[in-house]
Amino acid sequence: LGPWRYGALYLAALLGGSLGAVLVTPDSATVAASGAAYGLMGAMFLVARERGINIMQTGLVTTLGINLLIT
Repeated sequence: LGPWRYGALYLAALLGGSLGAVLVTPDSATVAASGAAYGLMGAMFLVARERGINIMQTGLVTTLGINLLIT
């Protein structure tokens, strides 16, 4: 992916997560690091699926599930 594209992906996920949090709860303060992390996991999911990698064997689903339980 490279450092520039990774940075752009992270920034887009960060801004998207912030926007989504503000739309859901407009009166609360937000920190979008979790939105950026979910965006990166979503990108990993799409890249793995595109390359034919079995998502269940990567541990990504487990990590995503644990993060959803925590947040």
